[in-house]
Amino acid sequence: MDKSVASIRNAVRFVRSSSSRLDAFKLCVQKESLDSKKICVLDVPTRWNSTYIMLDTALELKQAFDRMAEEEDVKYRSYFDEDEEYDEEEGETDLNQVMPSMFRARTARRRVGPPCEADWEKATVFVRFLKKLRISL
Repeated sequence: MDKSVASIRNAVRFVRSSSSRLDAFKLCVQKESLDSKKICVLDVPTRWNSTYIMLDTALELKQAFDRMAEEEDVKYRSYFDEDEEYDEEEGETDLNQVMPSMFRARTARRRVGPPCEADWEKATVFVRFLKKLRISL
């Protein structure tokens, strides 16, 4: 589930990273004749409700993301071939807990994505769960 959410998050991050990318995405939305007026939003990973909104919106715009991956945007596909930096938290010491940013190792790994059909299916199930959680709160 985590990789599926990460792949969709990375797709949204790509689209939201510049106005020209957002314009290209909007063009894909038009070409797919999607009725949605929503624009994808990036979540705050520590807030489940923002993740819900991001995934729910991305699911409505899935066909536009698929179009970008299949034919429209070479930069979109190459974006996922790049490495991204992340904090490596293994081997932390007590001193590391006091000043984590100074001692945490930065490591590169391949960016997750673009979202495949299995990622979209998992996101659909997850959104249904979060919707019920949101209603019950």
